[in-house]
Amino acid sequence: MTYSNSLRKDYITNRSLITGVICLFAALALRLAETCPFDRRLIPVLFIASAVYFTFYFFFRRYGENPQPGIAIQSLIGVGVITFLTHFTGGVISPLNCLYFAILASEVACGVTFSLTIYAALASYLGVVLGEAYGLLNVKFELARTIYANPLMFAVLAAPIVCYMGITGYLGRMVLLKIRFEEEEENRNQQAILKRFSELDAYSHIGLLAHRIAHDLRGPLTSISGYIELEQLSPDKDDSERAALADLSETVVNMAKALSDITRFGRAADGKKEEIKMKDFFSSLLSILVFHKDAKNIQFRQNYPDAREISVTAQRQDLQQAYFNILKNAVEAVKDNTGDKIVEISMRQSDGALEVGVTSNGPPVPPEILSQLFHKAVTGKQEGTGVGLMITHDLLMRNDINIEIRNLDGAGVQVRTRIPLKAG
Repeated sequence: MTYSNSLRKDYITNRSLITGVICLFAALALRLAETCPFDRRLIPVLFIASAVYFTFYFFFRRYGENPQPGIAIQSLIGVGVITFLTHFTGGVISPLNCLYFAILASEVACGVTFSLTIYAALASYLGVVLGEAYGLLNVKFELARTIYANPLMFAVLAAPIVCYMGITGYLGRMVLLKIRFEEEEENRNQQAILKRFSELDAYSHIGLLAHRIAHDLRGPLTSISGYIELEQLSPDKDDSERAALADLSETVVNMAKALSDITRFGRAADGKKEEIKMKDFFSSLLSILVFHKDAKNIQFRQNYPDAREISVTAQRQDLQQAYFNILKNAVEAVKDNTGDKIVEISMRQSDGALEVGVTSNGPPVPPEILSQLFHKAVTGKQEGTGVGLMITHDLLMRNDINIEIRNLDGAGVQVRTRIPLKAG
C-alpha cells in the first residue's frame, strides 16, 4: 500500500468535496422536510459542516503540499462534526455512531493512522453519551432517557462501541505495519534481483569487451612475431641487434600470454560442477530477466512436458552466464515486433540428453551470419559486437553442452542446446 503525495492529496480533496456535498444535501433535505425526526439544531450544524469541508477543499487543493497534516486535520474535523451528529440524533442510540469507524477506516485507506484520531473519537463519543447520561446535555429521545436511567443497559450499549473503536484503531495500525513490512520485504527481494541482473549484465559486457580486445590484438601480434623471426634469421645482424630482437620476441610472447588471460576474463573461473534443477534454474533466470529494459510486454513461456524435475551436472555460473546471454539475445530480437513478442523455453529428454530450446518470434538470422556463428565475431544487431555467442559457445562447450541456432520455417529463431544426462 504505497501512496505518493499527489495520490494522498487527491484522496483528501475528493473526500472533503464529497463529504461537503453530502452534508449540504442532508441539511437541505431536513430543512425542506415538514417534520424532522432529529433535533432541528442538526440543520445549522450540517450547513456549517458543509461550509467547513468546502473551505478545507479549496484551501488544501491550492496550498496543501504536505498530505500528512491534511489527513490529520480532516480526520479531526470529521470527529468534531460526528460529535454534534451523535448528540442531535440520539446519543447512545444514534444510528450515526458508525461514522466514527468510517473516519478510522478512511485513514487506513489512505495508508496512515494517527493516535490523536482514535483518542479524539473515544473522547468525543464518551463526552456525548456520558454528558447525556449525567444530565449535562439535553436528551430529546425517550428511548435514550430510558437507557441512561438503566446503568447496566447503558453499559451494554456504550461499552462495545468504545471497545470496537479501540480495536479498529489498533487493527488499522497493525494492518498498515504488516503491509509496510511486506512492501519492504518485496523491495529488498526486488533490489536483490536487480543487483543480480546488474551483475550478470555487467559480467556479460566485461566478457564482450575482453574478447573484443583479444580478437583485435591477436592478428597484429602474430604479424609482429613473424617479422621478428624473419629479422632474427637475417645474417647481417650483430649481437646487440640480435639481443634486442630476442627481448622484443619475449615481450610479444608475454603479450600473447596476456591475451590468453584476457579471453578468460569475465568468464566464471573453473569451479566445481554441481547438480542443477533446470526448472528452478530457468525460473530464477526469468525472474531476473523480466527487469531487462527491453523485456516490457514480452510473453515468457515455459514448455516442460516432463512432469518430474530434471537435473543436470554442470558449473552453475557457466550455465547462468550462457543461458542469460541466449535469453537476452532472444529478448532483443523480439523487442521491435509490432505484434506479439514471445520468448519460449522448452525442455525434453532425448537419447540420454536434455534438449533445451529457446525460441523467439523475432526476425530470422541472415544466412551469411548464421553460417559463421561461434566461429567469427559476426552480428546482425546494430550495436552488437558478435562475440557474445562466442563466449556462450565456450562456456557451454567446457560443460560438454552442444549448441546450435536455426531459423524456423514460419518465423522466428531457435537456439537449441543438448546437455548430457547421467546414466541411470
